[in-house]
Parts: sequence; structure tokens; C-alpha cells
Amino acid sequence: MPAIYHKDNGWQAAPLPMNPSLLWFNPVRIAPSAAPATRHRRDAVVLMCVGQEGKWVAMVPEDARITHNGQRATGVRVLMHGDSLAADAGAPVYFSTEQTPSVEDYAGPPEICARCKTPVKHGDRAVKCPRCGILHHETAEKNCWSYRTECTCCPQPTALETALCWSPEML
Repeated sequence: MPAIYHKDNGWQAAPLPMNPSLLWFNPVRIAPSAAPATRHRRDAVVLMCVGQEGKWVAMVPEDARITHNGQRATGVRVLMHGDSLAADAGAPVYFSTEQTPSVEDYAGPPEICARCKTPVKHGDRAVKCPRCGILHHETAEKNCWSYRTECTCCPQPTALETALCWSPEML
């Protein structure tokens, strides 16, 4: 689930709901909102998920004093994992799209498993790596995801019960 990371006695993750949310910077807090609520706020932006791919955007009012990755921001800004947002010269917060891996019934067209190189078919139990997006089988017969401690293609841990592991300190 996407989150905003802010420093408060260590890094804290504030999950973002899938509906539009208002992010206040001083102090950092997130609340349900509609875009017009930001017109008179210089320390707030609306964050929302758009499109079928689940892209996130920040809607920044013209008179806001907000930066996105260190550059003054106005209008609509597309957010990527690890992007920073800050009000005035305040401490930045960081946007994260990190997710934990989960085993699910695969619903797409056949794809080749990264480990065993055989097709993952519609209805197969599988894990899509939350970091690189590569598909792996995960059944009693084919434990391709959990076979190693990391994804076949990237350093994503394969433990299914792990907590989120990304931190802004990794930037």
C-alpha cells in the first residue's frame, strides 16, 4: 500500500487510502479530502491514485510553497517511489509504493516464471515481485518464489510475512 514516510523519532509510514487525501506538512498528517480544500493552504497538497495502472499524483495549488524532488512544484505532479515532497524549507516527506509480496491466483495471460522458465498460467498460485514485477510460481510443487531468500531478478526479500523494508535512508 502506498505511504508517506516522515521523520518523527525515526521514520514513520503513514498509509495512503485509495481515495483523494490531503497531505499537510506542518505537522505531517494525512486526511480524506477534496481538491478545493487546498486553495487557501500553502502547506498542503492533494494526493490521489489515478488510472488503471494505479499511478499517484500530487495536486499542488499555484500559491503553494511546495517542492517535489527539490524543485518548486505547481499543478499536477506524477509521483514515483522514493520521491520527496516538502513545504517551504521544511523537512521532506517521501512517497513510497513499496508492497509486501503475496501469493495470489494469477489472472493474466501466460507469463514465463523467472526461476523455472515454465509458464505461469491463469489460475496458478503465484507471486509478482513487488519491486521488479517479475512473476514466480508459488505452490507446494513449484516454490519458485520462496526457493531463494531474494527474488530471482532483484534484491526483494521473498519471505511472505515480512514487513515493509524500504526507508528514505536508502536514498
